[in-house]
Amino acid sequence: MSWITLRLRVTTPLFNGHDDEPLRVSSLRGAMRYWFRALSGTKVGPSIRTLRRLEDEVFGSTTNPSPVRMRLGKLPQTRRNPCLSFLDSTRFPDQLRKEPAIGYLMGQGLGTIVKGRYQITRPYVFPDHKYFELKMALSEDSLINALTLASLWMVCAYGGVGSRVRRGFGKIRIIGATLHDQKSVTPWTESSLQTPGLTHYKELDDRQRLQPIGPLDDCLEPIDDLLKQIGAPDEARPWRDDEIPTYPVFSSKWTCAGLSAYSASSWAELLAHVGRQYRLSRATADNSASRTNYWPKVKTPERDAVLHGNSNRFPLGALGLPVVYSKDKVTVGERRASPLWMHPVMEDGEWRLFSFAFHNTFLPAETEVRLSGKIRKSVIITDDDVVNRTSDWIQRMRHDPAPYRLPGEEG
Repeated sequence: MSWITLRLRVTTPLFNGHDDEPLRVSSLRGAMRYWFRALSGTKVGPSIRTLRRLEDEVFGSTTNPSPVRMRLGKLPQTRRNPCLSFLDSTRFPDQLRKEPAIGYLMGQGLGTIVKGRYQITRPYVFPDHKYFELKMALSEDSLINALTLASLWMVCAYGGVGSRVRRGFGKIRIIGATLHDQKSVTPWTESSLQTPGLTHYKELDDRQRLQPIGPLDDCLEPIDDLLKQIGAPDEARPWRDDEIPTYPVFSSKWTCAGLSAYSASSWAELLAHVGRQYRLSRATADNSASRTNYWPKVKTPERDAVLHGNSNRFPLGALGLPVVYSKDKVTVGERRASPLWMHPVMEDGEWRLFSFAFHNTFLPAETEVRLSGKIRKSVIITDDDVVNRTSDWIQRMRHDPAPYRLPGEEG
């Protein structure tokens, strides 16, 4: 058994639970499984049974343990300060009023608004320059080792761990690796394992798609070899161009991706800007008549059209469910993760936002999305809504540093 050591760093606040455990191996493995499926889906296609067999081979199952063991060490401490300075958006150039912009990205699960200010209610790991260690005991199978490392690499390059990873939190970077046996982890090297800089994301921005490039492209062959090893090559085939994938998968057609025109000198400045832009992209109607203590005074057009009107079209839901209207005491839909990912990336002190979306089917067939609470009715959310809403965000952010503005505000 050969051990390798990876050094990682938290780069945006990480919320891993309600206790003081900063990070668990189980949380990391869960994220790795997600990205493993997204990569393997390029080869397996609609064969969910084969995808499950591959996943169990690499990560283990309820009957067989994972062939690769993982241990965390030198973990950072969690904090419980509810009112950190980065929550004050007036510190940043384009935030002219006390607006809980970063809090908007954190959502209702990580905190609450008190007198117009967002306060964190969950323990978190704050990003700093310290690193923690991940030790991995490799298996005897180099294919499994390669795909395990690919899964971890994707967690750091595109995903994250903990809550609100799709809104820029829980980001970690691989900053160093010590490999004792290069052959056991082929095609990975100590250099290629490190989380990439802006050049990698600029290449994906040029393609405007989330595709396997760089070291991930080299990991497609191990997937083919592992399919042969488990005796399932005939069951697997790539998704056809006329098939909408039923789960998130890297694709030259069923994804979109882009790098923001806006750049910042810190993750906090970047997310404050992104939080304001994201709110203005969702809430496009004027609400200046509201007496509620919040800013900016905007609302989603769906509130009038659906909650207080006769429309049953709810395209806002394509960015994730449920959508909660607290004032109206209405909740739209049940839990459905957003297809849109916001991933802060940096190099040499420059921070930019890499946004991408998976355009797989959003809801299972025959799923009914209902309003619950004071208003009860069914609404419609389509796969086209997912494509349109995510593509609009990504394309606008690519071309304009601040594409979304207050209603009536001139460009």
